[in-house]
Amino acid sequence: MSCNGSQHNDESHIYIISTNDMHANIDVIPRLATLVKEYEAKGEVLVVDSGDRVTGNAYVDDDSRPGIPMIELMNTIGYDVVGLGNHEFDKGRDVLNAMATAAEFEWLCANMTDLKGDSPIKPYTTISIEGVDICFVGIVDTDCNGHPLGGESSYVDFSFSDDVTTAYQMAATVSPDADFVVILSHMGYDMDTRLANMQPACHWIAGGHSHDVVNEDIGSIHISQNRKDIRYVTVADITTKEGRIIDVEYTQVTTDEYAVDETICSRIAEIKALDPVLNTVVGHANGDFTKD
Repeated sequence: MSCNGSQHNDESHIYIISTNDMHANIDVIPRLATLVKEYEAKGEVLVVDSGDRVTGNAYVDDDSRPGIPMIELMNTIGYDVVGLGNHEFDKGRDVLNAMATAAEFEWLCANMTDLKGDSPIKPYTTISIEGVDICFVGIVDTDCNGHPLGGESSYVDFSFSDDVTTAYQMAATVSPDADFVVILSHMGYDMDTRLANMQPACHWIAGGHSHDVVNEDIGSIHISQNRKDIRYVTVADITTKEGRIIDVEYTQVTTDEYAVDETICSRIAEIKALDPVLNTVVGHANGDFTKD
C-alpha cells in the first residue's frame, strides 16, 4: 500500500489495480512493477488479484518451493489482497497454505472451508484508506461437481458453498460497514454476469477464470476481467473528498505500454538460474502453441 496520497482541491485518489489469471508469467512482472510505481506517484494504491497466480511456468511451479517465487515477486510489487483461483489448489492443501503464509498480503475465499480448520485464508477483509472503508470478498468457482475446476484429489481437504449464492450473501453481509465493496471473483464471465444481474450490494466484480477481456457496467455493478498472463490490468480510480467517495472511474490498460523495472528483472534472472535443469532445451516447437 502506498502512502503517497496526492490532493487537489481537497480531493484524493485511491487507485485499485486489479489482475487475474497471471499463471506465473513472471516475465511480465517487471512491467507490472513499473505500472504500480507510476500510480503510487499519483495517489494511494491497492494491488489486488482474482486468482490463478500459479500453474503455467516451470520456474514457479517446479521450484523446490512450489509457487513461492511468484509470491515473493508479488510481495516486492506490494500486493495487498488476493482471492483464490482453482489452480491455487493444484498441489494440495500444504502448498496452498505455504503460499498464503509466505505472502505479505491477505488471501481471501468466502466459499471455501478448510476441513482441517487452521487455514490462513479469510472470507473477506476491509482496508481503511483516506477515510474510506474498502471491503474485499474472495469467491472461487464451484462449476466442477461442486468444487473448483480440477481433479478431485486437489480438493479432498476442502468443502465449498455455491459461488454465486455465497457472493451475493457475503456482499449483503459486509456492505453495511463498507463504503466500497469489491468481489474478487474467480467464477468466470458468465457467472459474474449472472451475479451482476442480481444486483448484489457491491460496486465492482473484479473477475477471472474465463480469460475474457471485460470492462463494463451491468446496472450499478461494474465487471472487469483482464484475459490472462498479465496482458491487461484494470484500474479503479476512486476520487474521495473529506472521507466520502465522490466518483469512480475504471480504466483497462495494457502492460506492454510500460517499461521494465530493472531491479525486478534481476530478481527474475536469479530465479531462473536456481535450477539448471529448467534451463535445458529439450526440444523445439514447429508451430505457435499460444492460446488465449
